[in-house]
Amino acid sequence: MALLNCQGQPGPALAEFGAARQRPAGIALVETWQAAGDALPVLPRVGTAFSAPRPDGRGGVAYVHWDRSSTATLWRSRPADGVLWVRLDGVPAGSVGTPLLLGVCYLPPAGSPGCPRDVSSWWAALAADWDAASAVGTPLLAGDFNARTGREPDWPADDESWAPRHSSDATVNPHGRHLLQFCCSHGGRLCNGRLPGRKSAAATSFGVSARGRAVVDYFVAGSGLWPWLLRLRVTAGHPAAQLSDHATLLLTLARRPLGAALATAPPITPTQLQLPVSAVSHLATHALRRPQFQLVKGQVEEARSEEHTSELQSHSDLVC
Repeated sequence: MALLNCQGQPGPALAEFGAARQRPAGIALVETWQAAGDALPVLPRVGTAFSAPRPDGRGGVAYVHWDRSSTATLWRSRPADGVLWVRLDGVPAGSVGTPLLLGVCYLPPAGSPGCPRDVSSWWAALAADWDAASAVGTPLLAGDFNARTGREPDWPADDESWAPRHSSDATVNPHGRHLLQFCCSHGGRLCNGRLPGRKSAAATSFGVSARGRAVVDYFVAGSGLWPWLLRLRVTAGHPAAQLSDHATLLLTLARRPLGAALATAPPITPTQLQLPVSAVSHLATHALRRPQFQLVKGQVEEARSEEHTSELQSHSDLVC
């Protein structure tokens, strides 16, 4: 799954993704800058497209679904707030048969013309969406929040099951404080700097001068999704990223590392896994204790190995 701030160029960005050798299963686009009523550019073999342009034409978000083995339907749309929710069925998320609820978000920089006057209300509305999504499936956010979170905890102080994450950006701004509080209060966890992957803690925004180094684009996952998360790659060299001053984020989910096995395999304790620390370091300790999160020995180790990526993709074992 890909995330990109396309800065008003959704058509060229989608064309670059479509021409890539490894096409993502889904693409979240922010800052589409479409007017109300505009449709996403039609591309060959595009499965399903959803768009939520803001009434004033500023910002705007969209999602394009290319994966034929799963289905995407519109769940909620709040164009004025730059928020679009899509329900994905057939994508593993938390337990077998549970839908994934993807929220695509764009929050403009503080003080900019498009920024909500009451930012706290914006986050409260997103929290209500998240809680509702958690009641029917497993939530995942993808977006540009213009939130710099530094290396601050994104989990409650009394929860000892989460390890610190890394970040190349040590700055924390007001939007970042809101995002951290959202995570602590509602169970979301930042994927950036916590998942394995090439430069997962790297800067995602560089500014018009290309001198900036800020982390503002994130994937935020609910706890039930973590056993299915394999990698996060932040790459400024992706062809679509050349259209923007933001990097492309590529989140890899496993299609079948656990799903079928969970229903039949006996519970496995962490000591039985015998996996390298690097393979499971991002998983919460409490997740390993719960039966629905038990891992099958060897499968996660193989799936998280960069050397086996092409082989796994050729067998349709990944949702990218």
